[in-house]
Amino acid sequence: MTKLPRNTLHQTVSLYLIICSIGLIIFFFNQMGIGGIRRAPISSAVSLLLLVYYLFSGVAGALKKSSKTAFYLICISLILQSLSIAINGLYFRNSFGPALSIAYSAATDLSLSFRLFAFSFSNGYEPGIKQLDIAVNILPLITLALLIYFKRVSNKISSFTQ
Repeated sequence: MTKLPRNTLHQTVSLYLIICSIGLIIFFFNQMGIGGIRRAPISSAVSLLLLVYYLFSGVAGALKKSSKTAFYLICISLILQSLSIAINGLYFRNSFGPALSIAYSAATDLSLSFRLFAFSFSNGYEPGIKQLDIAVNILPLITLALLIYFKRVSNKISSFTQ
């Protein structure tokens, strides 16, 4: 009985990663173009590698539902999507989808925000910028907690039936 929620959530997150990654890879090339990629090769490469990683983890999760590796790939994807950091010109923002974020900014202190579909995908370094922004999207962490919970419950049930 508990395998159904785990598998359903696992499959939903896997499909979400696949669909969003493909869409964002198309969007990335459409918006950046070859000229944009040449102007910012490192941040473009990091962003593209993360999108490919999200796609790979989604495909692995969809094809290998009971694989530990696929489970961990999805967990890492959710953790990466929950963090947004900008410190003194170095920035890492990689999230897409619904966002319930707690953020700290040196300019505005603490804030709480909700967006039905948030899109924040930028990585890199801009020298000379003095800032401190940290945000945590709670929704991927809630999804992660549910995945871990359902996996543990499923493992306990499996150990009782053997």
